[in-house]
Amino acid sequence: MASLSHDSAGSGSGFPRRLLLNANLVGFHAFDYARHFMSSCSLLLGVSSHARRGHICIDYHGRDVLVSILPVGVDMGQLRAVLATPGAAAKAKKIAEAYCGQTLMVGVDDVNPFKGVDLKLLALVKLFDTEPGMRGKVVLVQINNPTCNCGGDIDGVRG
Repeated sequence: MASLSHDSAGSGSGFPRRLLLNANLVGFHAFDYARHFMSSCSLLLGVSSHARRGHICIDYHGRDVLVSILPVGVDMGQLRAVLATPGAAAKAKKIAEAYCGQTLMVGVDDVNPFKGVDLKLLALVKLFDTEPGMRGKVVLVQINNPTCNCGGDIDGVRG
């Protein structure tokens, strides 16, 4: 998967787009971003797009490049339903009591060297080095998801 920064998205050159179109999949957080990307590819590079098996594809040098919308967010309805359960309320009370008066940061990441968990920990160390008064006031709870998903996350893209 590739990503496109706002700086390169607005440039008049098609160069960043050509680089991204060498990927098999280009993902965006929102439909509007994908739509603007496809429009700019069409205008600057003269490529066309089409739908295939429910997915949006750009025709690029005789092959299909999948353009996908991959929103990242929290399903608030599901979150509210889980938080309303007696077990969650008891756990929330226990956490609130344990960390009373402290700032609690929670990270949930896959165990993967590309997720930046090590950088998160280094940033916390740097915070404590530059702001010693923050020690004991900030707590990081890091939840690591195992990596053994056996590729199931891409089965839906293959169609």
